[in-house]
Amino acid sequence: TATAAWLLATIQVITVKSMDTLRGENLEFQAIIAAVVGGNRAGALARLLAGEDEGTLFLCGTDRQARRKHWIAELLQSAGILRIDAGAERALLNQGSSLLPIGLTGVEGIFDKGECVEVFGPSGRIARGLSNYNAEETRRLIGVSSQNIEQVLGYRDFSSVIHRDNLVLCQQKTEQGAVDE
Repeated sequence: TATAAWLLATIQVITVKSMDTLRGENLEFQAIIAAVVGGNRAGALARLLAGEDEGTLFLCGTDRQARRKHWIAELLQSAGILRIDAGAERALLNQGSSLLPIGLTGVEGIFDKGECVEVFGPSGRIARGLSNYNAEETRRLIGVSSQNIEQVLGYRDFSSVIHRDNLVLCQQKTEQGAVDE
């Protein structure tokens, strides 16, 4: 039955989690939790374990922060775009900073607090993250010092537009200081 095939896939995939790769995934930082495969197709489990596109694998990072970053980077739909200046881009890429409102140059789209937005700098798309403010509030914060957020909005929940724990870089600093996507 389909239920039996799913249970068998769950048991089998957990036992192979030490493999170096499965379907091109590097498992040094991931563990396979479960797989769902059709129970009415002969050989489905064997094809899944051989790396073929069969069923659905549920992967989970080894730590909570890795899982959260993967969720932000790959699974969330972007609701807007934040444009930033070169100084903010350098701070994000080279120093692991949060995105401060003083580095904002533009806001596109309509999004709520906590929604995923993409961050574009002079070199292109550099990050994705969860916004601490909605789109209208973020527009009002363009170029504003973190110290002045309360003056502009009437309150200050956060000093950053995106906290670094909720930010995933799409580009990495290279040895020469340039960026690679």
